[in-house]
Amino acid sequence: MPFTPFHFGPGAVLKGILPRHFSFTVFCFANVVMDVEVLVLIAQGGERWHGYCHTYLGAAAVGVVSIVIGWPICQRFLRWWCSQPDVPLKEIYSFRPEIGPLAAITGGLIGTMSHILFDSVVHGDVRPLLPFSEKNPHYGLIGAGAAYGLCFAFGVLGAFLCARAAKKS
Repeated sequence: MPFTPFHFGPGAVLKGILPRHFSFTVFCFANVVMDVEVLVLIAQGGERWHGYCHTYLGAAAVGVVSIVIGWPICQRFLRWWCSQPDVPLKEIYSFRPEIGPLAAITGGLIGTMSHILFDSVVHGDVRPLLPFSEKNPHYGLIGAGAAYGLCFAFGVLGAFLCARAAKKS
């Protein structure tokens, strides 16, 4: 994905389906952390933009780091957001400010693993199975436009599901 927010769509669907067992904020945090590697490699002028963090083993490590660091950061953000009376969209999306351990773990690990899956479909330089294989079995399974469209559609569906779940809670 050329732009990290495309990765947020699948997480929005999971948040809408499993609001108490999945942290969308930790999911988003993990996806942003994943693309720090890309920014560094681009800044270094390399031909390959996706390195070791863009493998399933690397993603697992980034997921754990995202849980340990991102969970408290995301929880502080949610507490602030919930305490503000005039935050945009608050009347539609009013989730609890606490992130439980299971929600943080699922958000962080699914965030990084789904990131690898979508990037490996779109980018030929991703080697998701390193150090076991140099091959990328996912590349080209669907076109880049279809992958972006799928993530966007997930985002729209997720926004609807999250709004519906927030009204029930």
